[in-house]
Amino acid sequence: MPKLSQKEKDALNRSTGNLFISLLFAVICVLFGLFLGIANLAIIPVSTVSKMPDPDKIAPHTVYYIQARDRGGSSYKGKEATLLGDRKGNIVLSGAELNTWARDSFRFTRPDDEGKPVVIIPSAPKFNINEGTINMAVNLEIEVFGKRYDVLYQTQGTFQVLAGKVIFVPEQSYLGSARLPNDMISPLVSDYVLSIFKAPEKSQEILDAWDDLSDVRVEGNLLTLVKS
Repeated sequence: MPKLSQKEKDALNRSTGNLFISLLFAVICVLFGLFLGIANLAIIPVSTVSKMPDPDKIAPHTVYYIQARDRGGSSYKGKEATLLGDRKGNIVLSGAELNTWARDSFRFTRPDDEGKPVVIIPSAPKFNINEGTINMAVNLEIEVFGKRYDVLYQTQGTFQVLAGKVIFVPEQSYLGSARLPNDMISPLVSDYVLSIFKAPEKSQEILDAWDDLSDVRVEGNLLTLVKS
């Protein structure tokens, strides 16, 4: 192979550098376009219903949210004590019990927003359990440079045991009317929402107890936590 002259080397380096810059610019443009697309769809309200309409009545390009029931009374308290205690066995929870627990456990106030261009105030999570899947939804009150948006984040999925730990496996997630890609945006948003609910002092007890579970199953309209 003939040896390149310094002039040829410089030309090759410029060509390689230009290609790299072009590729980097293309990736940035794609990510920026993806972000703008999600942001535009996110502020489009979802359609809240008591149950999903029949397939022939589903409106095209519409994201639905099934309104959660929250009349579970205080029955969750005994089950929470069992979760946090040493006794083994199964703990069976309904969606209404989960919602009453969440309502009683999480109350968020407006954070100190002085000098912040974006302020996010979450609501307590809402749970729906139906036909073997669980849906969690959080309403996010978002202020961007003084302009307010109410955006619903919801994710639906099941649980599996991985390396001895029970993890939630999302099947689909939405921010407003924008479906979030499972491999990139969805984990980022999910991790952010989860971090919000780690703030209350009681949350650490729940997270520690969750780590001790051997299985979590969604069976019909019920959630079963297995302590063994």
